[in-house]
Amino acid sequence: MEITEPLLKERFRALNQEIFDGQLRMPTKMSVRKMTLAAGQTNYNKKRMRTTITISSCFDFTPATLDEVMIHEMIHLAHALQGHRTSHGWRFKAECRRIYKEHGIVIHRIAKHIPLKEQYKNIKKTKIPLYEKVIYYLLYPLRIFHFFFDRIL
Repeated sequence: MEITEPLLKERFRALNQEIFDGQLRMPTKMSVRKMTLAAGQTNYNKKRMRTTITISSCFDFTPATLDEVMIHEMIHLAHALQGHRTSHGWRFKAECRRIYKEHGIVIHRIAKHIPLKEQYKNIKKTKIPLYEKVIYYLLYPLRIFHFFFDRIL
């Protein structure tokens, strides 16, 4: 299934009416990006009152799984607009239970059940040597990490 921004906006409008009774406003930006670790992402800038929902183009979505990921991100958006944390805590789980009871849709916290497209399955992840990890974790809290590595690279 090809994911496009107009498709995301159409699904947002339909799911907003069906699941959230039209209470959510359309995000400032809906985008599609290559992300292999997450199927979706919600960003909320409180100062600028800007919201962004990003859906990955690397996953092999069906209409049902796309709706599930969109609802997942819409829950995060609803919590952000209400001033709550956007984690997968008790509010998120309670909203998932409500959606399951009322609509029969299971919302997963992690998208492990959605397969990656073939071209993204065999991407080799480079292993970071242990000494580099140690240096990073020791220096990052001091905020001199970037200064140090800019000098040696």
